[in-house]
Amino acid sequence: MDNLTAVEFVKGKKVVVVGFGKTGLDIAREFASVNGPEHPCTIVYRHDHWKFGTWFPWGISLQNFMFSRFRELMFHKPDEGFLLSVVATFLSPLRWAVSRLLEIYNKSSLQLAKFNMVPQHSILIDFHSGLLMYLPNP
Repeated sequence: MDNLTAVEFVKGKKVVVVGFGKTGLDIAREFASVNGPEHPCTIVYRHDHWKFGTWFPWGISLQNFMFSRFRELMFHKPDEGFLLSVVATFLSPLRWAVSRLLEIYNKSSLQLAKFNMVPQHSILIDFHSGLLMYLPNP
């Protein structure tokens, strides 16, 4: 189905999207914009995972926190030398603080507790398993 056909197919209907991944969010957003509040789009999923917008209110990119080379220094790696091991140990409190800051910010900005969508695990679990995702821009 091309995009025009899919939009015509769901227009005026209540839609349920199964899955809370990148594609599921994109589809739900598209269908919700087509139908508006009269015919809401519902997302059904099994597990809560951390989702983020692209920017903090202070203009700092989330990518600078989570995907920089400096952040790589905060983790122990197999067969690393003594100096890198000391650096990773020294920076581990900063790794924890940045992760907690991101969790607190996203819980409040996305109102995750209000909708019972707060993940039971740390953001680091989703980060290391590749499940950290961005919400689509409005």
